[in-house]
Amino acid sequence: LDEYYSNRNFSNILNVNRKIWSVISDKFLESSLLFRYLDSCNEDVTLLNYYENGDYYKAHHDMSVYTVLSYFYKEPKKFSGGNLKLQDYNIELEIKNNMVIYMPSILVHEVTPIIMEENAKGFGRYSISQFLFVRNGHD
Repeated sequence: LDEYYSNRNFSNILNVNRKIWSVISDKFLESSLLFRYLDSCNEDVTLLNYYENGDYYKAHHDMSVYTVLSYFYKEPKKFSGGNLKLQDYNIELEIKNNMVIYMPSILVHEVTPIIMEENAKGFGRYSISQFLFVRNGHD
């Protein structure tokens, strides 16, 4: 989305996704050493994705400090799969509507294949991927 909006103020998604940082409690930050740099992140890049029948994403890690994944779909849900698989922990998380996941970007993860119900075009899995960085010169 950042490539399409030179001014973040023209995109509701780009305006709202940064607000999520402001709701992070100290308790969450202290819950794991893996989140120590979260309050130092001062730059982000946002991707909007849509997955339908047969779509998946191969195992990979991201090139940011943290990855924030937000999931959405029209209800009633008309697909199976599309789950987030964390390879490093051998965990598969079932995606729920309006779910948000914060994770260190170094974790190897993938999206399992989507299997759509018949005649469900447009009822696939939407996601917003936000990649958080620490810009040089930040204390």
